[in-house]
Amino acid sequence: MIQPNNDVKHAMEQLRLANKTIDYTPVYPTLLRFTRPTGGLVPHGISYRRGADEADGILIYDPKSKQYLGYFPGDPAQHRQTLILPCTNGARYDTTGQEHPAPAPVKVEYGTCTVIGQVEDH
Repeated sequence: MIQPNNDVKHAMEQLRLANKTIDYTPVYPTLLRFTRPTGGLVPHGISYRRGADEADGILIYDPKSKQYLGYFPGDPAQHRQTLILPCTNGARYDTTGQEHPAPAPVKVEYGTCTVIGQVEDH
């Protein structure tokens, strides 16, 4: 298993402090880039569709629900709340070397996130 970097370690410590009842496992050592829902509707031709944006987050695994999740730490200074969303393609980015069974693929629907790649170092 590849060791998580300091950003991931710090965010996981914050998550454990906030919720001590669930033991999430980070499954990718660095931040990843995700698409995730914004919660609003945006114009799409003559109708509207659910909005989505890109965000950096951490790919985690929940052994209780047997699901991969995208964890997006909140930042009160930027008025962002913490989000944990089911991830549609998390198994593809699992670098732990352990088998994490998922009961069924996550359906692509509103409220899910998708890994779109690694975060570029600037």
